[in-house]
Amino acid sequence: MPARHLIIGGGTAGLNAIRTIREEERLSGAAPSAITLVSAERPYSRMVLQYYLWGTISEGHVYTAPPASLTAWKV
Repeated sequence: MPARHLIIGGGTAGLNAIRTIREEERLSGAAPSAITLVSAERPYSRMVLQYYLWGTISEGHVYTAPPASLTAWKV
């Protein structure tokens, strides 16, 4: 039975956990595990919110993992 992971929250730590799991699987040759992400909102970076609110960056720069990325990571 493959490993199963539950990631709570789509912030930086959650996405880093997903990336690390996939990288470790790739390096070890392990079969991809099941990863479930539970988040009330789309994954975003809290670190850049101030720049978005000031109008320095666009909304697209706030979100860190579009649905296509999550699909590619099999989340």
